[in-house]
Amino acid sequence: MMSLHPKLLHLGSISKAITWARSCTLIVFILTKTSSFVMAFATSWHVMMSPREHELNSHSPYIDMPMRPPCPTSGAFPLFSLVSEHRSKQLTQTTKSAIPIAGVHDALSAKIFAQHKAPVLFLSGFGVSAALLGIPDAGMTNLVEMEMVARRVCSTLREGDLPEYEPPPLIVDGDTGYGGSANMLRTISALTNAGAAAITIEDQVFPKKCTIAAGDKIRIIDREAATQRVNAAIGARNLYDAKWSRSKSESLTNGPGVWIVARTDCRLAFGFQETIERCLRFENMGADVVYAENLQSFDEYQKLRSKLDPKTITMVAQVQEGKDS
Repeated sequence: MMSLHPKLLHLGSISKAITWARSCTLIVFILTKTSSFVMAFATSWHVMMSPREHELNSHSPYIDMPMRPPCPTSGAFPLFSLVSEHRSKQLTQTTKSAIPIAGVHDALSAKIFAQHKAPVLFLSGFGVSAALLGIPDAGMTNLVEMEMVARRVCSTLREGDLPEYEPPPLIVDGDTGYGGSANMLRTISALTNAGAAAITIEDQVFPKKCTIAAGDKIRIIDREAATQRVNAAIGARNLYDAKWSRSKSESLTNGPGVWIVARTDCRLAFGFQETIERCLRFENMGADVVYAENLQSFDEYQKLRSKLDPKTITMVAQVQEGKDS
């Protein structure tokens, strides 16, 4: 039997997270039973917070989106459109809602969730490490393996054979970028080429370890290094887009525009205030999504959200029990 962190199987904290995410976009954790063991795959509660009604600009075709639309043929465009439409609907809804994102670990799991109309999928390093290598997420998977799985998932999604089928966008776990800033261009390029709609980049020391398993022993780089890493990811995306645009016709001025999800895991290592400071830095740098991992209560989510610009898209993964779980 494969040993799992007990918090991953605590469904009470998941139901609590659903309550927390009423005004958000969320990702769901999945329990997948195989013939030999049970695995919990990280489909987190990715909370893309919806701004309040009076902060929305109803005259724009894309409701208060902080980035320009990517190329319509890119992997990022369906995600961009989904979030924009979701925000538009909030104008006429009294109860806020979240977009569920299903966690997958291979092409088959992605196909199953796509057939059941999951709006967004998340390919996590945790899931790939468990399914591909049979070991915990401790930095043992590499870029080549993540790209291989991402490419197979995206290929399978494009081949959907259901009536009126629209393949869901795929968010791919980019870990720390698989090395230093010099590695970032290859990471962003490879995962974008594979078909990713968004790529997460986190502030752990390389090689990283699963945040939930590491707890307060997690190793985090300092704030300046974290912002440099995110900046490198944004720069790599922009360089990729510029090269892509030059290779196409002049009418295609927007590149694939893969979203950069700037993630901080620093909550247990450096405290909540540092989490806020890093998220503000990520926002100001132009990250497409801001993602704080391992927050400890609903109150912390609310405080973080209140500090960010209403237009900023945020995500949250909640599986561990907090103070008010």
